[in-house]
Amino acid sequence: MLKRIYNKLRGESLKFARSASRKWSSLAIEPKVASSIQLEQVLLNTLLSEKGKKGEPIDISDYGFRVYSQTEEDGIILAIFSQIGTTTRKCVEIGAGMAPYSEVECNTANLLIHHGWEGLIIDGDPKNIHRIQQFFKTHANTWHATPKTIASFVHGENINDLLNKHDFNSELDLLSLDIDGVDWWVFKALQVTKPRVLILEINDVLPYPSTLTIPYSASFNHREHNPPGLDAHYFGASLGAFKVLAQEKGYRLLGINRSASNAFFLRNDIVAPTLPTRLPEECPIHQRTRQRRAQFHDKISKMSWVDVLTVL
Repeated sequence: MLKRIYNKLRGESLKFARSASRKWSSLAIEPKVASSIQLEQVLLNTLLSEKGKKGEPIDISDYGFRVYSQTEEDGIILAIFSQIGTTTRKCVEIGAGMAPYSEVECNTANLLIHHGWEGLIIDGDPKNIHRIQQFFKTHANTWHATPKTIASFVHGENINDLLNKHDFNSELDLLSLDIDGVDWWVFKALQVTKPRVLILEINDVLPYPSTLTIPYSASFNHREHNPPGLDAHYFGASLGAFKVLAQEKGYRLLGINRSASNAFFLRNDIVAPTLPTRLPEECPIHQRTRQRRAQFHDKISKMSWVDVLTVL
C-alpha cells in the first residue's frame, strides 16, 4: 500500500528517495529544490505514519536515503520519528564533517533544514565548524535561525559541561555521536540528558559479539594513533560494546544502516510496537564490511583494546 501510494504521488517507486539523494545533496541550497525535498519527506513521513497506525512493523534499514548524511541515515531518522513523533525537536551532533559531494556531511542537517529542528553541532576541527556555520547562514531555510556550533574536541571530562553551557541538557529528541575515537567512553560519561533516539558510530571491523572499545584517552586522535597499514580503522567501539552500555542506560537496538557504520537505539520508555528490537546478529553485513574485516581485523586485533564487560 505504501509503495503504491508513493508511486502514484511521484510516478516512481520508493527507490527514488535513495537514488535521487546524490542529486538532492548537490542542489540543496536552492529554495525550489529544498521545497521539493521537503514535500518528498512530508509525503513519506505521512505514509510511514499511516503504516504504523495499522500496526505494520517498520524495518528502518528499508527506508534509508541520504540528503546530508554520510550514507542513508537521513531516511532512517525520518522512519524512526514517523513512528514515535517528536517532543522538543532538539538534536545534538558530536562529530560532523564536510564532503566533496555536499556542503555538509552530518546526521542532523536534514532535520535542521527541512524539518525546523533546533540543533547543536560540535566538532574538533575549527575549519569544519567555520564551513558548517557558513553553510547554515547562507541556506534559505536556516539563515534566520542557524544551529549552535562549537569547535571543541569532546571527551569524557567535558561532554556534560558542553551540553550544560549551551542549554542542551534537557530532553533531546536525537543525539548523534561520531568522533572516530573515544565514542564509547563519551557515551558512558553522558549524564545531563537522556536522548530519545541515539545514533552511535560503530567500528564494523570488530564483529559481533565482541564487546571491545579503545582504551580511554582524552587526547585520542585517530589520525595520530593509527600506525601505517591500519587505514584509520583503530578507533571507537564494536556494536556489541555499545549494545551492552545502551542496555544499561535504558535503550534497545533498532538496527544499523546498510553500510554498518552507525547503530540506532531507542529509549525503553518510548512505546513503539512498530519498531521491533533487533538482535545484532540479525543486522545485515554489507559486502564492504566483510572486505574490511578480511583486510584489517587481524591487524587491529594486535592493538590495545578494553573489553567493556570489565569496566561496567
